[in-house]
Amino acid sequence: MTQLADALKAWTASAIDESKEPPVLMLSGAQGIGKTTALTVLSDWPSKRVATLSLDDFYLTRAERQILSQQIHPLCETRGPPGTHDVDRLVQTLSALRAGKSVVSWPVFDKARDDRVGNTAWEGKADAILIEGWLLGALPKKTASTSAPINALEESKDPNGTWRAWQEDALSGPYAALWDQADRFFHIDAPDFSAVLNWRIEQEETTLGLTKGSLPEPRKRWVKSFIQHYERITRRMLDGHRRDGAAFKVDFDREPL
Repeated sequence: MTQLADALKAWTASAIDESKEPPVLMLSGAQGIGKTTALTVLSDWPSKRVATLSLDDFYLTRAERQILSQQIHPLCETRGPPGTHDVDRLVQTLSALRAGKSVVSWPVFDKARDDRVGNTAWEGKADAILIEGWLLGALPKKTASTSAPINALEESKDPNGTWRAWQEDALSGPYAALWDQADRFFHIDAPDFSAVLNWRIEQEETTLGLTKGSLPEPRKRWVKSFIQHYERITRRMLDGHRRDGAAFKVDFDREPL
């Protein structure tokens, strides 16, 4: 992880040097791959002020997602896929940070509660703005809604592709506009999708305050089902169907390749 953090720091420094205003940088990577850990080196950077944000903090509230589940498709209630974020709020936040407003606030999302729990704030001018999220830079694929389901979740819950079509519309519209805000992309690539299950189990243990390897079996089964919500677009990004940017590939132990 040290090499990844160093590479991310060098990449950020280069972007700052080449921009007259604070650059907006977007960091992607599968769930549990270590995006948040890598960002700590930027948060503690003595000579640069880097405002770091997480796409996860801009999830719609649980109540808002419940409304979507009633209006569009039941799967819309589950956080994570495109369509479940407050993209407009995020774009406004990035614009305010870039403009150097004295105080900029944005939501804090608690995954254990599956809802927002307040706000955080940034004060003063930033040298760079960096946001991390699993799908940053993902490109739409219109055939997704008419192609065959790729896992049990899609087969049982979305056989007609309504949920998938909703995601692709989101990627084509508000998320594409969000990606346009970025000056650069940095993609951390997993070896393949099979690595995501173990990483996501470890992440769930951290979220619940459990020791490594202690996640109960029912919760493990939930994690296995949960990541199927992300599988199609994660595989797409690993295949290169995303905005161009720097790429950093890791192995199953998250060591750099």
